[in-house]
Amino acid sequence: MSNRKKWSREQLLVAFSLYCLLPFGKLHSRNPEIMKYAELIGRSPSALAMKLTNISSLDPAITSTGRKGLTGASSADKAMWEEMHTNWEDFTFEAHQTMMGYSKKYEPEKNINKLQNEILESIVRSFCLMKVNDCYNIKIRLHNEFP
Repeated sequence: MSNRKKWSREQLLVAFSLYCLLPFGKLHSRNPEIMKYAELIGRSPSALAMKLTNISSLDPAITSTGRKGLTGASSADKAMWEEMHTNWEDFTFEAHQTMMGYSKKYEPEKNINKLQNEILESIVRSFCLMKVNDCYNIKIRLHNEFP
């Protein structure tokens, strides 16, 4: 029997958000963003970095260039990858809310509006690179929810 702890949906949303925000070459346990979010979600930086490289094995933008990532993507990873691509707007919205929740814990003294805008812009920018046509709808929905 395995002693590994299953990844929660919130942890996976953070991992997928980071995957979209970070370039492939920065998916390592010494990356400050990975270290920060690993601590916030209760995982080690190595576990989070490994999850990110497992996710990269699902990404045609990576695999089509001859890079592989790791081969241990879980069924939950595969399901979330599918969800991200079939329900883009809701996925982006939920990912932003999850990242905001964890970021508030990390930087409570930072101006919430500034923090929110930084995360919003980085997630929207990254996600829009993958789905340009949905960018406008996502941005409007997020700005309506977080004015």
